Amino acid sequence: MTTSLSSDTVHSVVITSLQTLAAITYRVRSTIIDPFIITPLGSSLSDRFSAIGINSISLPSLLLLILIFLLSLRVLNYIRRVVMWWVTLIFRLALVLVLVQAGVYVARNGVGRTLEQLGWLWGLLEGFFEGDANNSAQASARRRAYGRSGGSKWTDGRPQVPLSGRGGRWKGGGRWS
Repeated sequence: MTTSLSSDTVHSVVITSLQTLAAITYRVRSTIIDPFIITPLGSSLSDRFSAIGINSISLPSLLLLILIFLLSLRVLNYIRRVVMWWVTLIFRLALVLVLVQAGVYVARNGVGRTLEQLGWLWGLLEGFFEGDANNSAQASARRRAYGRSGGSKWTDGRPQVPLSGRGGRWKGGGRWS
């Protein structure tokens, strides 16, 4: 059993539904939105604008200002996302290029020599980062050995000695270290 609705029936149902929706919307607007949101917001904004010297501002111009502000935030968000995409792309390409270069280096020098050089580099970095404590102990030992006086900040308190055997104008020791 199929029921067919005529276009007049469908039209009348749609019109009735829209009228009911309009009545509900008007009731919500007149009982909730206007007295509790629009009126306090408008009076608060008019008080604030009159305090800074603007005596009359209309609600549509305020809404337009808010709309322009929100659209500019959307545009700025889009620009931020595009810039971050390019930065991420550049970093990923750099990482891939470093990995390719490491592969070429291993293929050219062999695994054994590469591991030796990585061990040397690791030791160098380890000595650099752990060297602060050792350097301060060594510097204090040198100060005790050479004394606190007799030198500049460039010689760590060691006495200056002439350089011998250097060519140039001062042959025989006219230059000091």
